[in-house]
Amino acid sequence: MTRIYTRSVKGSLSLALRFLTAALLLAPAVTTEAQPTMSKTGGTAGTTTGSFGTGAGKFQLVYLPADLSGASAGDITSVFFQFNSGGSVTYTDFKIKLGQPATGTFSPSTTFHTGLTEVFSASSHTINTSGLSALDWIEIPLTDPFTYDDTKPLVVEVSQGGGTGSTVSLRYSTGPSSPNHKKLYSSNVSATTGTTHTLWQNIGFKVIPTPLNDAGITQITAPVSPVAPGSHAVHVTLKNYGSAPLVSADLNCSVNGVK
Repeated sequence: MTRIYTRSVKGSLSLALRFLTAALLLAPAVTTEAQPTMSKTGGTAGTTTGSFGTGAGKFQLVYLPADLSGASAGDITSVFFQFNSGGSVTYTDFKIKLGQPATGTFSPSTTFHTGLTEVFSASSHTINTSGLSALDWIEIPLTDPFTYDDTKPLVVEVSQGGGTGSTVSLRYSTGPSSPNHKKLYSSNVSATTGTTHTLWQNIGFKVIPTPLNDAGITQITAPVSPVAPGSHAVHVTLKNYGSAPLVSADLNCSVNGVK
């Protein structure tokens, strides 16, 4: 969910309401400088099974809080996969979804989790492995941050409509076997069930910690365009993004620079 505007000053909150025009900024396909703040690593080999191959498909991975080193609540702004070997590949209809179900298993065991939140989508996206060495991180900055609760399981889904180039091998460690497996994959993007696997990819996340005092306006509910001339009450939806209870907030409205 996008915040329209938010500001925190010495524990009190002052929010200004604005009408914004969004611009889509295209992030680089891969960067090797950034490092995840939360990650799961291990293993000595790579896998292309249910990974970044050239055929269409999707895979889901499950990570419990105890699986992730440095786990902390906050906004996930990037997802990282750990490179093992292979050349670059360009995908069509590349998407990443995240979710936090109540359970850290697939139930039934071959059924994909549903109700996930789409956090990245591109009609064409390149995984550029030029200059990468084994154990380097492939970063994918998210178009929509995801609010992560470090007390719940985290599901990561990657899907794509097919690729051109090379198959990318990702570093993995061996996960638990069925029915406690933490990976499902399918060559059908629309599939509701998949194949279980124990080759469980290493992963990382960039997490911006949840501030103590933070709030934001998520929606302008009134007035609704077109607006007739005259005075109108402004109604908004306010969300507490901070870790502390929201006890008060000052809301200020300006239109064309006039408060």
